[in-house]
Amino acid sequence: ISRQMTSLRPPRPDSLGIRGFTSRLVGLMAERWLPLVTLSLGVTLLHWAAPFAADSVNYHAWDPLGLTGLAWLFVESCVFLIAVALVASRKVEPQRLSLRSQVLFAARRFTPVFVQTLLVGAAIVAGLLLFVLPGLYLWVRLLAVPYVALFESGPGAFRRSWGLTRGRTREAGYATALVALPTIAVLALPFRFFSLPTFPGDVLLWSFLLTVVGATFVDLVGVLAYGWLLALESDYPQPASDIIVGSSRESRRPQP
Repeated sequence: ISRQMTSLRPPRPDSLGIRGFTSRLVGLMAERWLPLVTLSLGVTLLHWAAPFAADSVNYHAWDPLGLTGLAWLFVESCVFLIAVALVASRKVEPQRLSLRSQVLFAARRFTPVFVQTLLVGAAIVAGLLLFVLPGLYLWVRLLAVPYVALFESGPGAFRRSWGLTRGRTREAGYATALVALPTIAVLALPFRFFSLPTFPGDVLLWSFLLTVVGATFVDLVGVLAYGWLLALESDYPQPASDIIVGSSRESRRPQP
């Protein structure tokens, strides 16, 4: 299974410019809309089933602060990130990966993705609390950390993301802006409804559905940005889908 998954590629932009990246993002949403919608519905059902399971064990008695709910929400987001990345990626070989192979690969990579994403979130939040700008800068430079943890073996996801974005802050900043806008909108949505004179009864459902849609877009931008940065790192106009993820930098150089 590991040998099968080493040939998995992140999606490639149509060209190495911002226009090519945007065009590929739109095309990717059009091409993969059915599995993405299926994933979104699955996460929605999982999210709404969790409170019933929690009530059955009466977790409020030993977790009055609701930290278990926050932890479960973060687990959901990491699972969803991995699932969207695998849906958006493909193999170079014509045969498709089996569902079993993808599930086993996702299970094996969940822990590094979870840990690295948690560390990135903590670093960005700390930076945002320090006059905002440090957090925005870290957000740009650490954009690829979860996808490095997913696709590439070995430690050093922070260092690898920092290297991928070095000299490419314009491209990484553009992708980060696409990630930040729906994230901020989704976070602000509940506060907008709470400010209404009458609180709509179905606001939580619509808020969560919009959150899932926003998360799908954010994760799609993230994995495509990772492939984009890989292509830019190569220093020659080779599509990102032709780069073997996890191989050494030398193996990605053109052979004379």
